[in-house]
Amino acid sequence: MAATWPNTSSSSATRIASDPAPSTALERVEARLAERYTVLRRAFQLVELAPRPHGLWHSIRRKWATERKGVPVKDVAAAGGWRDTETLLTSYQQVDAETVRQVVLHPTSGS
Repeated sequence: MAATWPNTSSSSATRIASDPAPSTALERVEARLAERYTVLRRAFQLVELAPRPHGLWHSIRRKWATERKGVPVKDVAAAGGWRDTETLLTSYQQVDAETVRQVVLHPTSGS
């Protein structure tokens, strides 16, 4: 799926990033933001997610955390940079159809 970045012009980001070294604080901030949006745009392309307005990195982190549901939660939290497992579980790991299917078809034994 082709990802498009909402409300930004790639030509303005390219123009800002390719200009000579910024001379004012504002120009430095604009150049840094353009660089970050370029990296973020590429990240969305790599994980094949459509960017959401105001979503920034969160949707990528949600996808990453959700894909690791079968891994011990403390390990996922450590690898993903979460300080606690509660945030990972309540805000990032999402319900997905495949995991629900596995829960229904393959119950655990011993309870």
